[in-house]
Amino acid sequence: MVNLLYPPPIKLKQNGSVFKLRVMEGWRLRYGKEEPILPAVTIRRDNPESAGRLMRILGIDPGIGVTGYGMVEKMATDGWRLRVFGEIPTNVSDPFPTRLKSIFDGLRDVMDRHLPTEVVLESTFLANNVQSALKLGQARGVALLAAAMVPLPIFEYGPTAVKMAVVGYGRATKHQVQQMVSRLLSHTPVITAEHAADALAIALCHAHSANFRTRLQATLPSVSSNRQRSKSE
Repeated sequence: MVNLLYPPPIKLKQNGSVFKLRVMEGWRLRYGKEEPILPAVTIRRDNPESAGRLMRILGIDPGIGVTGYGMVEKMATDGWRLRVFGEIPTNVSDPFPTRLKSIFDGLRDVMDRHLPTEVVLESTFLANNVQSALKLGQARGVALLAAAMVPLPIFEYGPTAVKMAVVGYGRATKHQVQQMVSRLLSHTPVITAEHAADALAIALCHAHSANFRTRLQATLPSVSSNRQRSKSE
């Protein structure tokens, strides 16, 4: 039996099927009280102006037993902050196609409710045997399909790159990743949900990459103008 995370699972009914979705909104301790980490504004995909002001990155850690997800967001004047994280479990006794559908429905529900602007996954994965690798690959394909049907831009990073970006060490343990993810997102207590923490780590890796691209783009105009000035002289 799967241990429940806070808050308890809610039952969602979609397309005639009922599945369990474990949702954990981001919370932090402030002035001795718990308060939710919520965005200052909401984003609508049909509103380009709001989309330009807000970037939400959804990290996904696919798994046939449990699929983790985690989202971080950034406003134009703020740093990265936690939006939501959680895990989508599947029932072992269900047929395999039904379990894949549960993953797809769960991820689409997260995307519909929290409206990410980008999706990111790990580019490679490890499995104990060929059969496990095939099942994990199909779960990963379902995650990619869910994002592509929105549609959302999809990015991928290797496991070593993710650990380097979050921990600073390419062979960091899962516990170290959980500790650093919680620290970077100012989340108390430490996020111990393994798949959710991995998903947040992937999202943070892409967030660091996005910060680098932004700084690089900001320097390009000045570099090009300096070159033109030197040529004219």
